Amino acid sequence: MKTELQRQKEPRLQEGPIIMSIDTSASMNGTPEKIAKSIMMQILQMAKQKHRKCFLITYSVRSQTLEISKSEHWEEVKSFVKNVFTGGTDGESMLADVLEALQTDNYLMADVLVISDFEFEEPMSNTLKRIQEEQKKGTRFYGLQIGNSYNVYEKILNKIWVVK
Repeated sequence: MKTELQRQKEPRLQEGPIIMSIDTSASMNGTPEKIAKSIMMQILQMAKQKHRKCFLITYSVRSQTLEISKSEHWEEVKSFVKNVFTGGTDGESMLADVLEALQTDNYLMADVLVISDFEFEEPMSNTLKRIQEEQKKGTRFYGLQIGNSYNVYEKILNKIWVVK
């Protein structure tokens, strides 16, 4: 079953780069992990076909980043797909990486997609303020929630899709 929550201002006219973050914590192990990896691969293929730059962030206890617009990084993506999700969740670290990437020339006003069960704390107030500043500039923050836990990010993200 899929539900959709939306808080969207006027859409932008062009497709820009993508920043995709994947929750790799233990709570995503099993079916949620398979769903997340499958969606990630579909989005990467779409980005490649449409020549959209793509930046991948994986996070659990800490976040790791990978610029995957270049073909030489596809081996690292394949390696990631073979890993099993473990550990806790540090959403603040992931959001810091997202916000840092948004400050670079390659990822200004990127579409940000967080794939997670959203079983982590809401952002700290200074992080929330920075997200809101980016949204005012036109950056869109999306969520794909796997599972039906309470999601404090419903009030923060522009749009959330839920896969139960």
